[in-house]
Amino acid sequence: MDRKLFSRFVFLAIFEFCSAFLCFAENSVLENIDFSASIKTEAGVGLWYTENSGDFTIGTLTAQGELKGYFGPSSFFADGRLSFDATELDKQDPEVFSAKIKELFYTYDGSWWALKIGRQISTWGAADGLAVTNVLCPNDYTCLSSEKISDQKIGLDALKLSFNNSFFILDMYYIPFFTPSKLPLNEKSLMSKVFFKEIYEKGLQIGKLEKPGLNLKNSEYAARLAFFFPFADFSFYGFYGFDDLPVQKVCVQGENYVLCGEYKHLGMAGFDTSIPIKDFTFRFEGAVFPEKCFSTFTEKIYERHTEAVLLGGLDWIKGDWTVSSQYYADYIFGNLEDIDKKRYEHSVTMNVGRSFLGGNLELEIAVLLGLNDFDSFVQPQIDYAVTDNMRITLSALIYNEGPSNPGTYGKYKDLSSITISGKFTF
Repeated sequence: MDRKLFSRFVFLAIFEFCSAFLCFAENSVLENIDFSASIKTEAGVGLWYTENSGDFTIGTLTAQGELKGYFGPSSFFADGRLSFDATELDKQDPEVFSAKIKELFYTYDGSWWALKIGRQISTWGAADGLAVTNVLCPNDYTCLSSEKISDQKIGLDALKLSFNNSFFILDMYYIPFFTPSKLPLNEKSLMSKVFFKEIYEKGLQIGKLEKPGLNLKNSEYAARLAFFFPFADFSFYGFYGFDDLPVQKVCVQGENYVLCGEYKHLGMAGFDTSIPIKDFTFRFEGAVFPEKCFSTFTEKIYERHTEAVLLGGLDWIKGDWTVSSQYYADYIFGNLEDIDKKRYEHSVTMNVGRSFLGGNLELEIAVLLGLNDFDSFVQPQIDYAVTDNMRITLSALIYNEGPSNPGTYGKYKDLSSITISGKFTF
C-alpha cells in the first residue's frame, strides 16, 4: 500500500474514532446536565400622589439562565443574570446593562455529609418578608422591584460543610471574603434619591465606604443546626462576621462634608421553630445581636448596644386559601440618647391569598403596618398563568406615611407605583 494512502487511512481512522468518542462523551455529559432559562420584563409607573407621578420607576428586561450538572456524588449549579434597565437611560453615567453570577457552586454529596464550595445563597429563618435571623446573605438595594426580599439576596463566596440524617442537619460556613449589601450610590438614581433622602437634604454627599481588608482575620463564620420532629421543626443559628450595612460618619473631604461609612463586626445567635396543628402552622423566631454598632450624633461615631428581635407568626392553609399573619418586635438595650434609633419598634403583617382556575390565577394582598408611627406598605397582586411557560403579574407597591411621622415605610412614599411584568420560561 502506498505510504501516503496508508497515512491518510490512519489519519481518517483516528479522526473517526475521536469523533465517535467525543460524540459519545458529549451525549453522556448532556444526559447529566439540565438547563433552564427565563426572560422577564417589568415596568412600573409612579402613582399620582408621589414626586414620580407618571414617571417610569421600573423598566427592566432580565434574562436568567440556570445550569445544573449531576455526576455521581458530584454536582454543580450556576445561575446567571443579564439585565437591561431603561430607567438609567437619562442618567449622565448610566448603568444600563448589568451582568452578574447569582450563584455558582460545586457540591459533593457523601450521603451523610456534603461539601459545597462557591457562590451560594442560604435563606435563614421562618419569617416571611422580615429579617430576624436571616443575616447571612446581604441584600441588593439598587433597584425597585416587585420581587420578594428573598429574591433580592446576594450570593456569598463560601465553603459550606453539612452533616445530616433524617433527624437533624448541621451546616457550617466559612466565608473568606466579606460581601456588603449593594447600596444605590449613584446620586442620580431613583433609589439613591429615596434611600439617602435625609442625607442629601442636609447637603451631604456619599463618600467612601471602608470595607474590611482581605485578611484571614476578617473571615466570617456561621452555623445552623436544625432538628426535625413529627410535631415541630427547630433551628438554631450562629453568625460572626460583619454587618452588611455600614456605620455612618461625617467626614471632611477638601471643602466639602461627605457621609462616609465603615463596616463593623456583627455577632448573632438565634432560633426558630414551626409547629403544625391541623390546618395551622405556628412560627416563632428570635435573635440576639450582642454589642451591635449603631451610628451616633457625637464624635464617638458609633456606640455598641445589644439588640433583641422577636417574631411570632400564624399560617392557615385551607383549600385554595392561604392566610398568614406576623408580629415583629425589635428592642435595643442601654442609653440611646446619641443614636437615631427607637428603643422599641414593632409591626404586624398580614398576607391573604386565593387561587382560582386550578392554580392558574392567583390573587394576593400583603400588608405591613408599623405600630410606632402607623406607617405601612401594601402590595396587592394578580398573577395569571397564560400558558405553562408564561405568567403575567399586575401589582402595586404602596408606601404610606404615618399621621405624625413618615416612619420606616413612609420614607419610601415616592417609590409607590403600579407594576406589570411578564415572565417566559423554557
